[in-house]
Amino acid sequence: MKTFTLPLLLFIAASFLIISPFKSVAQIATKNIPKHKVANVYTGDNAMYTLNKHSFKAEKACVDHFVFEKKQLETSATHKIYRNDMFSCKDIANCKVHKHEPLVSKSNKTSTYSFPIIKKETIQDIEPDCFYTQQLGDNSVYVEFYSMGLTFYYDEKILKELKDIDAESIRSFWMLLYDTVMDTEFLPQIWDYAQQMELVNYEQVGNEYKGDWTSWGYCILIHKIGQQLYPSNLNAQKVFTCFMLNQSGIACKIAKHENRLYLLLSTNYEIYSTKYLKLDQKIDGNVYYLHNFDNEEDLAHIQEVSTYSLKHYNANKQINLASKLPKIAPNYIEKTYCFDKGNPKATVNTSMLPYYAELPATKIEVYSKIALPANGDCRLISELSNMMEEHKAFEEEDRINFLLNFMQNAFEQEDDTRPFCAEETLYRSHSDCEDRSILFALLVNQIIGLDVIGLEYDNHVATAVEWKKGMALDTKKMHTLNHKGKTYIACDPTKSGSTYGQMCSTIWAKELLKVTNFEKANNPCIHP
Repeated sequence: MKTFTLPLLLFIAASFLIISPFKSVAQIATKNIPKHKVANVYTGDNAMYTLNKHSFKAEKACVDHFVFEKKQLETSATHKIYRNDMFSCKDIANCKVHKHEPLVSKSNKTSTYSFPIIKKETIQDIEPDCFYTQQLGDNSVYVEFYSMGLTFYYDEKILKELKDIDAESIRSFWMLLYDTVMDTEFLPQIWDYAQQMELVNYEQVGNEYKGDWTSWGYCILIHKIGQQLYPSNLNAQKVFTCFMLNQSGIACKIAKHENRLYLLLSTNYEIYSTKYLKLDQKIDGNVYYLHNFDNEEDLAHIQEVSTYSLKHYNANKQINLASKLPKIAPNYIEKTYCFDKGNPKATVNTSMLPYYAELPATKIEVYSKIALPANGDCRLISELSNMMEEHKAFEEEDRINFLLNFMQNAFEQEDDTRPFCAEETLYRSHSDCEDRSILFALLVNQIIGLDVIGLEYDNHVATAVEWKKGMALDTKKMHTLNHKGKTYIACDPTKSGSTYGQMCSTIWAKELLKVTNFEKANNPCIHP
């Protein structure tokens, strides 16, 4: 018995020594901040962390081949502002019927709107685990991420100044970041915060889960950290942001123009009214948009930049502009809307407004995919649904007309320079045609359960609601169109007095430039 026990104990001890380093790495990758654990969210594994470690090593080798070359930029198209006063219609009741097939539009839209910064007293501070203090020392930087106050610990060597922006200086600074970020727990610390705020998506591949850090909120977080680390050095901020995004698997490049550095971002939707560079297919074939997160400079004057053709190993994912909303501390306010059927209320989370304002101008469907948060969502939908029952609006057509009445009369008309998410429209209490179309589509989705498509014309946006058996359908008196094998009934949430099946003939007669698919919300509060 004794001869068997001794070898067994030695074997167990040896196994512990071999396994424990890997276990500590797994703990680093999966550790969460105790105060803000998110239920039922997988938070990483050893395999994911090891994969990223491999990409870090490849980055260190790749950086030695930085060779900057001048490249000509192109300009993405600019959309005409959709105006509410571009048409008048006196013959709503007797409109002629015109059927259209959807065409693809190449026109796009700009964005110049911004919301006031959240007041300091609404910030909710989060303290990181003491683990990072032990690993990185007492040097810390405080970052305000919308309504969240985050503290990050860092190795003081990371603060080395970037004085010049020639290739050699950038290479040297990049290597400094590698040594101070990759050889410490700086990046896993950021990932922990990102996991708590749901800035990361996880997908299951076989028996493993892999992290996807491509959310727009994660990119904003990285940039805000860089701003606080290098408050007086915009060039260092850009190198830091590019480095950190690359290490997270996101396609991003550095561009140089005169004495300034800029970022080139690859996104899954086109960004409007900015300069872009399309790389050769031998590299990745992606389009990279010239972008400044902080909008400190108008980039319209830049015609060419110097950058490099190198593709960073494993940094090949595009930024997802339509990613889910960050989970941050809410700040709710109550809004009341008046129309002839009643005075419904909505609960609006103002903490999200600055996030919406930082979205780059892009396609309408991106804004339509951002559903209302559950709190404000359910409040407005519940009240509108109850009002429908009080007014005996039980048929689909009556319920659609009820929502059209609400959209046409509860909001003031005002032009803006980009589409607005549903919550922005509710907050502002005034809107234009595309904003109303986005909110109307969401309300129809969640209250009535029907699909809605957007109809984009020159200077106007309207909608069409899916027709189902049992609903009214008179092709001689109603405006209808076929899209992807389904029949849709025109509905204009902007033009006062128009109802189910009616569209101003001066608009309907125009060429239909584009059909936008408004996706159903993922978490409807009320099912039909």
